[in-house]
Amino acid sequence: MAGRISRILGLCALLPLTGLGLEQTDAPVPFPAPTPVPAPTPEYPKDDGWERFEIVVDLSEQTATLYQDGTVINESATSTGRRGHPTPKGEFTIVEKNRHHRSTLYNAEMPFQMRLNEWSISFHAGYVPGGARRASHGCIRLPREKAAEFFAVVPRGTKVTIED
Repeated sequence: MAGRISRILGLCALLPLTGLGLEQTDAPVPFPAPTPVPAPTPEYPKDDGWERFEIVVDLSEQTATLYQDGTVINESATSTGRRGHPTPKGEFTIVEKNRHHRSTLYNAEMPFQMRLNEWSISFHAGYVPGGARRASHGCIRLPREKAAEFFAVVPRGTKVTIED
């Protein structure tokens, strides 16, 4: 079998390649540049009134401020991502709320969870050390009482800005 394949390949080498567009040249073969295709953005459900709210997280101050119609209605100390587990900066959206969330990654309760986009980053109740210390694995921890207050008011679809 191997001998038969070698003879076939040998005969193919003798065939003229002219006229077939297979001539050997030193010129690089131009390949068309790939057309970038944007990833689809999933559409998440929004609750009524979502456009009236916004949360701003200040990483340098370790605070979260809740606005309704441009007016501050609540503020809280936070604990965000520590070194090696940064909380991402940018604009996000609350896409899911779960009063009794349990993390499958950390096998830990994370009550009053409000998830941002497709990230595994969420607001949730948790330990907030004093002195504006970052101590989480990237999530935004709020003291339990404040987490409950934010959770009760914030609808899905709320814009979240995380900045320094």
